Amino acid sequence: MKSAVKRVKGIFLALMYAVLYPIIRFVTYFMYILYLKLGGRLSATEIEKSANDNSFALSIIIAIVTMWIYLMICKLRKKDISEYIHTKKVPLMIFIMSAVAALGTRLIVAVYYNLIQNIEVFQKSIIESAVVEPRLYSRMDFAIAFFSVLIVAPLFEEFLFRGLIMGELKKIMRPWAAILIQAIIFGVSHGFLFQSVFAAFMGIFVGIIYHRTKNILAAAVCHGVFNFTSPLMLENLAISGSVIFTLIGIVVTGLALFYIYSNTD
Repeated sequence: MKSAVKRVKGIFLALMYAVLYPIIRFVTYFMYILYLKLGGRLSATEIEKSANDNSFALSIIIAIVTMWIYLMICKLRKKDISEYIHTKKVPLMIFIMSAVAALGTRLIVAVYYNLIQNIEVFQKSIIESAVVEPRLYSRMDFAIAFFSVLIVAPLFEEFLFRGLIMGELKKIMRPWAAILIQAIIFGVSHGFLFQSVFAAFMGIFVGIIYHRTKNILAAAVCHGVFNFTSPLMLENLAISGSVIFTLIGIVVTGLALFYIYSNTD
């Protein structure tokens, strides 16, 4: 009986952490749009454009607010955050291999992206994501986008998905199952179908890295490098070489993960 209650509690907490994030995101955007509407000078189209163009800045605010709420929940539960967020000391080579794993994964994803562009079920998702892609008009916009995508997003999402969610799941199931489930949740959280598929794929590798290294920064390095290489590799691979590129990506990622697995407890 106690085991069943513990399992239900663990699943509930993991889902609660996962659901709170989009709720806070929705509320933040709603309040921002309401603020613009109360100003009374912008049309509906201009308000939508403003919310879209400021999405990077809003995402930073959302991450900070959400993280604070999660910390308060842990405090109310009388749980030390170090129970979920580990920073075990690891050699520099582990961080390097985490980055290498991200490069290999990105290569595989680049091939996947090129192959699905002519598949109808994915085309709509790709077009929809392009519509909501914010534009950068100044150096300040670029700096905010850089800080959001390469620092805030990796740290916050590792804190949430690999730290809190995977941490709760590992208490009630085998590590491999927890890694798989958090990766699926991570994929679904990205919203667009084509992104959800490769995000889940990446979530498995980052989950393995965090599980083995017990260092959230190693996972964040992998996540950050993956994000950083996004505009560099997606649209520049020849379809004719997809098998070769995929194999290279698999080998690079596999060797990096093997090194990490072999040199951690």
